[in-house]
Amino acid sequence: MKRGRRDGVNARSGAKKALIIAYEFPPVGGIASVWRAKYVKFLPHFGWEPLVVSARDIPTNIPDRTLLAELPPQLTVVRTFSLEPTRLVRFMKRLRAGGEDLEAADKEQGKVLFSYTGLPFDLVAKIKAFFIPDEKIGWFPFALAAALRLIREHSPQVIFSGSPPFTAHLVAMACKRITGLPWVCEFIDPWVDYTHFKPLSWFNKKADLILERSIVRNADAVIGAFPGIVEGFESRYGDVEKSRYKVITYGFDPADFTEEVTLRDGFTVTWIGSAFGGRSPRGLIEAVRRLLDQGRITPADFRLSFVGTMDVGTLKAVKEAGIDEVVEMTGFVTYGESIRYMRSSHLLALQLAEGRDSRMVYTGKMFEYFGSRRPILALAGEGATKTIIEETGAGVVVEPSDVEGIADALRYYLSRYRAGDGLWVDNPRLDEFDREKQTAGLAGILADVARDLRS
Repeated sequence: MKRGRRDGVNARSGAKKALIIAYEFPPVGGIASVWRAKYVKFLPHFGWEPLVVSARDIPTNIPDRTLLAELPPQLTVVRTFSLEPTRLVRFMKRLRAGGEDLEAADKEQGKVLFSYTGLPFDLVAKIKAFFIPDEKIGWFPFALAAALRLIREHSPQVIFSGSPPFTAHLVAMACKRITGLPWVCEFIDPWVDYTHFKPLSWFNKKADLILERSIVRNADAVIGAFPGIVEGFESRYGDVEKSRYKVITYGFDPADFTEEVTLRDGFTVTWIGSAFGGRSPRGLIEAVRRLLDQGRITPADFRLSFVGTMDVGTLKAVKEAGIDEVVEMTGFVTYGESIRYMRSSHLLALQLAEGRDSRMVYTGKMFEYFGSRRPILALAGEGATKTIIEETGAGVVVEPSDVEGIADALRYYLSRYRAGDGLWVDNPRLDEFDREKQTAGLAGILADVARDLRS
């Protein structure tokens, strides 16, 4: 087996050490990578030295090298090879790039209004669902070897794994069984009860359930990014002590929001992240068309900005509504650039798929929106997202299909903007979602399970 690439040296002599299994990690872009980077940034503040096992040269993620600046300079990271079907995607992209720099091709891919592979999202979901627990299972042997090597060399007190992908938890569980070290696992998305990822067959569903049950029962602590994840585990696995379950929500790093940014000319509504399937904002698009027809907005004083990749359906909805002249589409941008777009906008939009997800799920972008202190227009039904936005006074919530309700919300914020309102959300409750404070919670959980082992 080819040895993984090692970056840096051990950070702090005398600090407690935590082995972190994280497939998505800088320089990979995306919310999961940012999430792990912030943990690694802040854990040393609480006496923990992170040791990271990740994947290198991930073929289906657009790189964001600016995230490397988040990492401690002496961090120990081993990035291993991952044998997965999406390597074929990398090969095809090389062919399409015609010998050009592959990173340039990746950047261009971020503008494509389709799936990352160029295949329909439904087909991509079916291909991914074929693998158990996910298409990253080919990373398992390489990650396990690297993890065991780090355990031998650095003697960590605890193992931490974060999904997606769920393969990361299998790596950590194997490490625990081999070494006896305590293990904390974290889910930022549900597994068997997540409506976005339906199993391909009854066999896949049964296998996923068996693996989820094994992970939840074997982990010394199980963290969910929102209460709905924990509630699902509690309902399925009543034999697991409830004290093992913890909630650490998404959050934001205040340091990311200190740069001076000028508000954009003209009222700007910004959508950060991908838009596809049930999260495609057709109701928002139709509401903008309605305001144009009523003369409430014009191309000279209004902008709807999509910062991220859009699917073909969203692009089609924009064209059919005839609002191209007020729409801006940037494609993929770095994490720092996305923050600047948030802070220079007047209103930030997000959407959850209607149904069960809307009732139980938080979306990571909502917490970054909290950090920007800009008001939020959330297209969601009754449930967790509506509750937290209303409790914090961070914005308004409208059903995704309620076009007139969305138009009313836009009129409300437009009138405030035109009256000279700075549209600033000032609620001390938002400070609860500071990533450093949340990492303090993780550090406490790691210390508790390590202490339980010693006792």
